[in-house]
Amino acid sequence: MLHDVEVVAQAGVGARDGKVKAELAVNWINPLNADHTLMLQAATGEDDGWSNRLGARWHWRLGRRQALVGSVTGIRLAGSSAHAPGIERRSSVAWSTALLYSF
Repeated sequence: MLHDVEVVAQAGVGARDGKVKAELAVNWINPLNADHTLMLQAATGEDDGWSNRLGARWHWRLGRRQALVGSVTGIRLAGSSAHAPGIERRSSVAWSTALLYSF
């Protein structure tokens, strides 16, 4: 049941502000066939406040050296981060697409 699931924990110190930043994520990787892979992610992290994230990424291998990657991510600020001065929105959605070429 837990095939192709990975748990990722990251921690570091910001180069500019010296603050500790941390994230915990769970990724579920589902190879649909030889050329298509779907990855779903749930994450929470602390980087100038707490945020929660849900995302999906689709990887399509076009050829031996080319791939097309598309992703969509929803982010929601939590706790005191959501009510901090200057915060206009607690939630946002970002999407991206990329054409990769391997040398």
